[in-house]
Amino acid sequence: MTNGENNGRYEAYGVPDFICDPFFQDWIIHPEGTTAAWWEDWMINHPEKNTAVTEARQLLQAMYFEEHVPSEDAALRSLAAVREKLATTAAPVRRISWWWAAAASLILCAGLGYFITGSRRTQQSYATDYAELRTLYLPDSSKMVLNAHSTVRYAKEWKPGQAREIWLDGEAFFDVRSVAASSFQVHTKDLTVEVLGTAFDIRGRRGKTEVVLQSGKIRISFTAGGHSDLVMAPGDRIVFDPATAALTHTTTTPDKYTSWKDRRLTDATLGEILQYLEDNYHKTFILEDPSMAERHIGGVILLDNLDDALFALSTVLNANLTQHQDTITIRPR
Repeated sequence: MTNGENNGRYEAYGVPDFICDPFFQDWIIHPEGTTAAWWEDWMINHPEKNTAVTEARQLLQAMYFEEHVPSEDAALRSLAAVREKLATTAAPVRRISWWWAAAASLILCAGLGYFITGSRRTQQSYATDYAELRTLYLPDSSKMVLNAHSTVRYAKEWKPGQAREIWLDGEAFFDVRSVAASSFQVHTKDLTVEVLGTAFDIRGRRGKTEVVLQSGKIRISFTAGGHSDLVMAPGDRIVFDPATAALTHTTTTPDKYTSWKDRRLTDATLGEILQYLEDNYHKTFILEDPSMAERHIGGVILLDNLDDALFALSTVLNANLTQHQDTITIRPR
């Protein structure tokens, strides 16, 4: 369920019903994007359900879930344990009844698809839409800027002395705090970046992984082997292609690869700019003259608004841009 097919029945829902509803669970577990927007709009139109929704949300947020469906015997044992616990609780009868209904629903409802295994969620995840940038502060106060059309997940809390680990799909810029005896690791499908305190950009796009180091020192290890670990210095840039196991190691100006976090591109070719716009705005560009891709665009291309960026390109290139749905054709004037 992705778009609230139960809309017509939500008016009659109580706390246990909301807890067991997959679309409601999705909102609580992933409070971003279209699901959150749908529920926020629904709540505006149904203020009488605010109490039930708030209580259901608070209960789910206090739980930790694993993707595991218990056997019937396990569910019944858990239900019996909850019943015994509630029987010895000195809370008012009304409150006991509410928790009993909620606990029974959490354990037995078929729609939940999860089994309660702890007292809190331990994973934090974020996803960005096309054209969206998001700045996040990690549990150690390190800064991460997540580029458009990217996802990231990490532990909600990082314990002292343990590795600080992040799993990334897409692109992000990291400004990492140095923490004694605690390494910082970013995992992608193809490699792991390990740092102690640094600033770097990592990009997983178009089947390749690219890392540019701005400051500090990082170590790269490759998931599939074939390459020895690589230590990078500021200004180093690597591009790894898992399809061919090819590794390119060059030096560059880091700001050229990290300026996107400030919603601008600098010192780029037209081909590089169009690739960025395709990856982050979900557009397809066609150059009637392919040689234009090598043209160098001096100065700054602002990315606050796609239309403004396209207008700047058409002016600089002296070109006409025509758009049909998500495909944009560029032709010289």
